[in-house]
Amino acid sequence: MLPCDLGNLYKQAWRIHGDDEALYRAEAARYFRLVMTVNGFEKLSAVTLFDLYVVNDQDIQNTFFEGNRVLPARELLRKLAEYRRRIEVCCGGLLEVRENNEDAYKWLDDPEEIDKVFYQFLMPLCAFISAGVDAPSGGELAALCDACSGTQVDFVHRTAADVLVETQWGRGIIDSDTASQTTISAKLIRSMTMLFFLFDYPHNSFLQRRVMSAINSLD
Repeated sequence: MLPCDLGNLYKQAWRIHGDDEALYRAEAARYFRLVMTVNGFEKLSAVTLFDLYVVNDQDIQNTFFEGNRVLPARELLRKLAEYRRRIEVCCGGLLEVRENNEDAYKWLDDPEEIDKVFYQFLMPLCAFISAGVDAPSGGELAALCDACSGTQVDFVHRTAADVLVETQWGRGIIDSDTASQTTISAKLIRSMTMLFFLFDYPHNSFLQRRVMSAINSLD
């Protein structure tokens, strides 16, 4: 059982929406369910900002899966920034965006593994560079890499997820998203698959395991 005071604390944070609560309720519920679902996948890190953005943007999925593998980096960065603000506004403080997870880049610390820098950092980011004059800068590519692997979205504390699942108030929010759990998982798998195709270079088996773990969760 959650302490009553803790539940009231999350309710108070949610009240930041005021009279506009109904405008954000279903969208916030979708974000909560997506994060809960990824956290339930075996052997997966937390959901990334890029994961959530791709899940909810059908246009970027269509652009990629229909064969356009050269994605506009600057446009993606702009949309990711807008999407981040949307998550923070909708979720009433129950979700947070965590910057630059250091564990995501530990493989860069070994000077003897230059091939990892090439295959897992430089080569994948080439997917976002076109031959046009509006090519992204190095800083923009680094920011995009952060969004794909270093910037994670999670509950402010595990008890925030508990209050959504274990209390009538929380279940009322979650139930406002009517999508089936299979639909939620399928959307995440599609997003992870897109990231896998972009970053699937030698020695990068983590993304493959990530996709397979998500698929196995449907069994």
